[in-house]
Amino acid sequence: MDGLQTLVHKEIIDTFEIAKLAYQPFSEIDHLFSTNHSVDLKQIWNIIDKEGITHSVIYNKSEEHPIVLSGWWELQNYYSLLDDVSVVVAYYGNNVFEVVGFKELTTSQELPKSHSRFIYNEGIFVFDVDITPMKILRDDFAQVLRDHNYEVLELCGVNRMFYKSILFVPEDMIIFRLDVTYSNKKCHVYKD
Repeated sequence: MDGLQTLVHKEIIDTFEIAKLAYQPFSEIDHLFSTNHSVDLKQIWNIIDKEGITHSVIYNKSEEHPIVLSGWWELQNYYSLLDDVSVVVAYYGNNVFEVVGFKELTTSQELPKSHSRFIYNEGIFVFDVDITPMKILRDDFAQVLRDHNYEVLELCGVNRMFYKSILFVPEDMIIFRLDVTYSNKKCHVYKD
């Protein structure tokens, strides 16, 4: 059955958001969606419109920080998506998806809660840290670690490969996103 037939004959299994900010090199997929459907999701997703035109995007298969690795630019051009955008996507199963809506993101409060830059949850702390030769931890970051009894901080990059996924150079800005509500006390790290 081709993709258009799938859209016509199947029910939507789930909907989720993909958010892209202009300054980020990738778009972020709602991690709850990737966690809930991790067994079924393949690396290549087929996004089909009502006319049967298909675009493929490559998904990194990460449950912790799911992103679109490639194919976003073509999708953005086809749908005339803005640079700062949240896209609502329907999932039909068998790696078939459909864009069902999108909106411009004009403030950080409009970001989906799953986005790495969403900071308006209680228990979420985000710190932007410049890489310098001095390797000094910001006082406010250190205080949050002390206040929440962090003895060890596990840093998570893309696909749990921190050392390979983020290539740091001097003058880079690194984002530390701490969620102190989780008992495993992980800190997700992103290069801005």
